[in-house]
Amino acid sequence: MNCTKLKADIERLREARDAFDATVATTLDTGLGKIKCNEAMKQTSVLEDEILQTYMKDAEKHNPELFCDIFHYGENIVGFHGVIHSTIKLSDNEVLVCGNNGETRILRKGEDGLWNYGNNSINGFDSAVHSTLRLSDNEVLVCSYYGETRILRKGEGGSWSYDRYSIDGFRGNICSTLKLSDSEVLACGSSGKTRILRKGEDGSWSYDRYNIDGFRGIDIFSAMRLSDSEVLACGSSGKTRILRKGEDGSWNYDSEKINGFHEDILSTTRLSDSEVLACGGRYRRGETRILRKSEDGSWNYDGEKIVGFRGDIFSTMKLSDTEVLVCGGDGYGGETRILRKDEDGLWNYDSNSIDGFSIDGFDDSIRSTLRLSDNEVLVCGGGGLDNGETRILYIDGGIDLDKLKQKLPDIAAKKDEA
Repeated sequence: MNCTKLKADIERLREARDAFDATVATTLDTGLGKIKCNEAMKQTSVLEDEILQTYMKDAEKHNPELFCDIFHYGENIVGFHGVIHSTIKLSDNEVLVCGNNGETRILRKGEDGLWNYGNNSINGFDSAVHSTLRLSDNEVLVCSYYGETRILRKGEGGSWSYDRYSIDGFRGNICSTLKLSDSEVLACGSSGKTRILRKGEDGSWSYDRYNIDGFRGIDIFSAMRLSDSEVLACGSSGKTRILRKGEDGSWNYDSEKINGFHEDILSTTRLSDSEVLACGGRYRRGETRILRKSEDGSWNYDGEKIVGFRGDIFSTMKLSDTEVLVCGGDGYGGETRILRKDEDGLWNYDSNSIDGFSIDGFDDSIRSTLRLSDNEVLVCGGGGLDNGETRILYIDGGIDLDKLKQKLPDIAAKKDEA
């Protein structure tokens, strides 16, 4: 790679952009002015394409850190009144949003590409919703902190409505639900309560009579599938256990817990077949650790925690093999950070929080994130009974040209070695 030529080409690109800006600033809104602007824009575009095709493959191969996603929040989408705890995608243009006091609304994408809440909420749920799970195209399981369990069904006209009766059998707060099969759902919550919700031959759902013992009095906040026969259950005070399916089809907790996490585990995300990201906190500490699978099949936490998040972490989402969106708050507004994997395979937080998710005077935290598309994430939360903050986090790709110029000698050296 010709380092000197690349520097010159970048300067040419900057000059072309400056010339385009000057043309726009000095020409009047006339036919001749528009022609000049179009010509300048075309010249700049051709030069950009030329440089990208010539150099970017080498730069991306040897210095991937130069290529980064650029994140920014959109305006708040008004229409939800309580704190939002759970979101689930119903279709490309519809999202189910649930929260305090059983508030349930549909967020819809209009023909103009903008998302808006409907005027009316879906009535029929009495307590705060903390977990939603898609059962089928026409059924969503909705559960609450008080054991309330209902099916939300889609009618022939396309409208959604709750079943009249709650499904009894869970005595306590339901914090996490996980689909085990088309006819089995795992429900976990307060005091380590763990039950299977089963679908009968008549299509109705009911809880098993007996609780699955083994978590021993600690609240479970997150349940995540590891394999067809393994579920990772995490909760208060960092308690972590594996729930296993036996040959007879029954589920039981391992006798030994996995040590190494100290605060409450509020969110888990699968990074790879052998890595799980566990996050949470208590008293705004934002504990972040990697849980790894060893060659003998056992799971263990890394000894060192990943520092960089100030508040409690409530939601994590894998964006790519090297990026995870981590969100929370409680004292620091809607703290939003990117956890990145470097060339050495180590995960670290970006140095700066993403701005844009806060309301002055309120302690608004992020409770839920949902991927809408490759470049859109729905982020929801709130800090009061009258504040269901809802925003779109936009993701745009980009390259830092200033960093590229600084890295040119290294890029050229690596190219020569290859």
